[in-house]
Amino acid sequence: MDRLALILPKASYRSNEFMIAADRLGIETLVITDADPTVVNQPTLTVHLSDLSDSNESVNQVARAAMEFRAGTILSVDDQGSKLASLAAESAGLRSIPLAALETTTDKAKMREVLSKSSSVRQPDFVILDIEQVDLQHIRNSAAELGGFPVIIKPTRLSGSRGVILINSDQDVAPSLELLLEAHRLFDPTAKEILVEQYISGTEYAVDGYVDALGPHVLVIFDKPEPMQGPYFEESIYLMPAELTNDQASRINGAVSEAVSHLDLVAGAFHAEVRIGNSGEIFIIEIAARSIGGKCSRSVRFSNGRSLEEMILASQLGIQLEGPSGREKSASGVLMLSTPMTGFLRGVQGVQEAVGVRFITEIDVTTPVGTYLRPVPLADRYLGFVFARGPGRSAVLGALREARALIQPVIDDSNTAMARVEACD
Repeated sequence: MDRLALILPKASYRSNEFMIAADRLGIETLVITDADPTVVNQPTLTVHLSDLSDSNESVNQVARAAMEFRAGTILSVDDQGSKLASLAAESAGLRSIPLAALETTTDKAKMREVLSKSSSVRQPDFVILDIEQVDLQHIRNSAAELGGFPVIIKPTRLSGSRGVILINSDQDVAPSLELLLEAHRLFDPTAKEILVEQYISGTEYAVDGYVDALGPHVLVIFDKPEPMQGPYFEESIYLMPAELTNDQASRINGAVSEAVSHLDLVAGAFHAEVRIGNSGEIFIIEIAARSIGGKCSRSVRFSNGRSLEEMILASQLGIQLEGPSGREKSASGVLMLSTPMTGFLRGVQGVQEAVGVRFITEIDVTTPVGTYLRPVPLADRYLGFVFARGPGRSAVLGALREARALIQPVIDDSNTAMARVEACD
């Protein structure tokens, strides 16, 4: 039987999907987690760590447990734990992503610098600024260096579009920089740099795949049918199949594979964001050494009946899957429920009505009542996810939009609630 050591961060959305995938593939799994064993129902074969840091103690403990378990590989299902997985796999003599490559994909400034050394990978032009010294004039000078407004400013180590802001004109510089610095204060106070990037006008797509001994393999391209034009860049709907010509799909596949190889991602999953510019060129916006975030992978099924997680795990353990590996023929999609305002979540109305919309297959509200929420560009979570599957793109897209109109979060934005949070901050 194939064996796997799987790192499951307690805050990850993806743990359950990977555990189900391992079970369906008949993989015996050793779970490594920082979750409280008295709270979470976990398998017998579990190693509990106080945290998932890459300390020598944690690396040695995970490597030793994996070797005793005779695991074929060590994988983390999320960014948190990925460095631990890399170092422990190296210590155990297992194939893994080099630590330097992981550090590059989790730092957007480093990623830009590495990709800039490739003559074949296109990406936005960029300027890196010291966060301790940045001021309004630095942003204006950077915009001029990049050819003028509009430009995008973004944190280097945050995900989920936090702090990513489009600056259209000089008058937008001050409020945009203030928001970006607030994102750093809330989520990454030790950050050293920010990015100013050329804005690429065009259509955006997400790409998921894996890397095995033969190189990168693109599994699915997600369409983003609602334009990502700023000033903020919150994800809303992913739709499949993507509305692309064969040539466009082939060029996206090639551009992403080239970038993944240049970043030295030699194993595991990858998730990329790309844009087709107005001139038709493919620009790499971001690449992460993990699969798609949230619970969005539930929208993906392949013609062999497998999930995205099953395809990834099978690739890393050399498991041969029967049947064709292309995406299923029916259209599918996922809606990410956004946060409309700041405050405490008191409930979500309209879910039962939305479940009844034709082609909606599932609604999963993942944010507990009582959670303090912020809207983009400071949002650190989605309220939940809505899934649809149907005979065509228009049917699925229409169902997701109809469901969105019915679902209404109830948020307490009273001054009393705000005062409680400010006292805690």
